[in-house]
Amino acid sequence: MYDPDSLEKILEIYRIRGKNEEWCPAVKIISDHSGDAVWTAALIYNIYARYLETIPDADQFQFEKEVKYTLNTLFEVGMEHIDNLPHDE
Repeated sequence: MYDPDSLEKILEIYRIRGKNEEWCPAVKIISDHSGDAVWTAALIYNIYARYLETIPDADQFQFEKEVKYTLNTLFEVGMEHIDNLPHDE
């Protein structure tokens, strides 16, 4: 259980135009805080889970598969190659 009154804003999430006028995600840390590997993984999962809620049930398996593939690719090659990956926007 969480205390909703303890909510603290530490990040801002944006989109920014990249190459070829495509939108790319951007994050700005606005408040110092500790962030170890577990914290970072939980944050990434939390963002993923919120987007998963917007996907129709019948499409969630494919969405999960594509997100995992893309994350693995990004960890290998970095964000500078995100324009080379297939995406809807």
